[in-house]
Amino acid sequence: MSATLESLKTHGYPLLFATVLLEQLGLPFPAAPVLMAAGALVGLDHLNFFPALLVTVGAAVLGDLAWYGLGRKKGASILKTLCRMAIEPDHCVNSTAERFSKWGANVLVVAKFLPGLSTLAPPMAGMSGVRVARFIALDSIGSGLWALFYGGLGFLLREQLEELIAWVEKAGATILQFGAALLAAHLAFRFARRWFFLRRLRAARISAHELKKMIDGGESPYIADLRQKLQRDADPFTIPGARVVALDALDVIPRDLPVVVYCSCPNEATAANVAMLLQKKGIHQVHPLLGGLDGWREAGFEAVALS
Repeated sequence: MSATLESLKTHGYPLLFATVLLEQLGLPFPAAPVLMAAGALVGLDHLNFFPALLVTVGAAVLGDLAWYGLGRKKGASILKTLCRMAIEPDHCVNSTAERFSKWGANVLVVAKFLPGLSTLAPPMAGMSGVRVARFIALDSIGSGLWALFYGGLGFLLREQLEELIAWVEKAGATILQFGAALLAAHLAFRFARRWFFLRRLRAARISAHELKKMIDGGESPYIADLRQKLQRDADPFTIPGARVVALDALDVIPRDLPVVVYCSCPNEATAANVAMLLQKKGIHQVHPLLGGLDGWREAGFEAVALS
């Protein structure tokens, strides 16, 4: 038996529990291969099905409960902290909020199958006020489906899986070097694309003080609040005079006024993308607001309650 399967056979449920828990806490411990190995060991009669399933679900729910609690306590700030760790944090915030706004807490059932959502859905559930009992129930269902999927793959492919793992262990150094090179190239491309995007963004955006000067100077800018509904519910305030604008209703923005747009992204990416889209539509006086609503508050200006 390969060393990987032998290790799981020897340490069994504690290793399975630790790997799943660490991954759900956001650490780089990929649980899917371990779940597949556990499924293979169930098929080879070295692990029992129900204890393995209960250990996996218990570890996953425990890790998710930690993020759920942080979401209830810290609110939207914990999402921003998590998304800053991602390669594309701006897309991270908005895609997660959009899915949660559309599906509600039910997203927990499929979250572990969607890249990036597994870690973000639990704090968003806490942030949106989902009750603990409902969270545990939905998260347990999702964790069970996730465990059954990868464990089932391992069970069905147990003979081939053992051979594959043994081959990978023999060719490990070469595979690792090749994989590292591919990963480095991919990350370099993503970071380069992000650098050029942020460079364009810095040239277009304005500060809260510049916006206040425009307002006080009588320029009457059209201020568009682009935040998702879930984000507005978590922070039901806005800049005086701002209008809530959905991303699929940008045609309501006038062409004859200076336009300022803001969102809740770490780098105002949605606002910047909308700004560039509006410029293509012929609205040239459009600027993302540096720091969004948080930047406005940090500058000492008043935010008003959403009506």
